[in-house]
Amino acid sequence: MTYAVTFAENLYIKIPQKKLMQLGLDLDAVLAQLGEQNAVESAGALQTPQDVIQIRVAGQFEAVSRLRAMPIRGSSGQQLRLSDIGTIT
Repeated sequence: MTYAVTFAENLYIKIPQKKLMQLGLDLDAVLAQLGEQNAVESAGALQTPQDVIQIRVAGQFEAVSRLRAMPIRGSSGQQLRLSDIGTIT
């Protein structure tokens, strides 16, 4: 079985279940790490006399190469790249 994750920009990450098992990884943990890295977080608000402007910090991936190089923490603390466990197209 292969898991597939799709981003809005039509990027696909295919992670074989066998590879997850070989590396002792949990799919939910990998997805959580992806979500943390690709999040847009609120950084507060700026008050002006006319308006309140929301400030957000983006951790979004800007290129496929950055997504491939994203570090993934293994269950025993080992450091892997996303491209080590799956394919990104």
